[in-house]
Amino acid sequence: MIASSAAAASGYFGFALKNKMLEDLLAAVRGVAETGTRIRLVFMTGFDRTEGAYGATIRKLMDAAPLRRLVIETGFLEPREASRCLWACDFAALLFRDGASFRRSSILAAMAHGLPVVSCSSGPVPSGLSNGINILLGPAGDTEALAKQMLRLCREPDLRQEMAAASLRTARQFAWPAIAARTIELYRTLL
Repeated sequence: MIASSAAAASGYFGFALKNKMLEDLLAAVRGVAETGTRIRLVFMTGFDRTEGAYGATIRKLMDAAPLRRLVIETGFLEPREASRCLWACDFAALLFRDGASFRRSSILAAMAHGLPVVSCSSGPVPSGLSNGINILLGPAGDTEALAKQMLRLCREPDLRQEMAAASLRTARQFAWPAIAARTIELYRTLL
């Protein structure tokens, strides 16, 4: 992790699809950098599985200044290497046009690595996600609000630490031992 309270590494993990609003993510990273805050985006994805020309659009945005020096592109990674990259990040920024939810395995993966998550809302916040506790949310499509949330995590290491602990607690409920215990309890109540 980057030690300075005014610098951070943000991770993106997942496929490069239109519904993941990567152009908004890149605009938010640029917005954070324009405040003078040091940020890097570790972009853990590849473009060989993107929709149509979307990959070319994102690559063109990434190649423009100042993003060229802010984005670290890894391409697709094997699970162990992806895990190492996630552990090296300070937080994750994972956007979805229809909002954050536990249906998103990338959110669960980030939380299982103890990462605070910045994402979008497009309606009521799903049960189990608490804005400001285990996730920071901004309205879908509002890159300025997203940049503000990312800036908070860059500048507030105590908030990152609190949210990291909350992310780990949240992720534990989706771990196999917890699922097995709930399944056994369900069978006990049915028998």
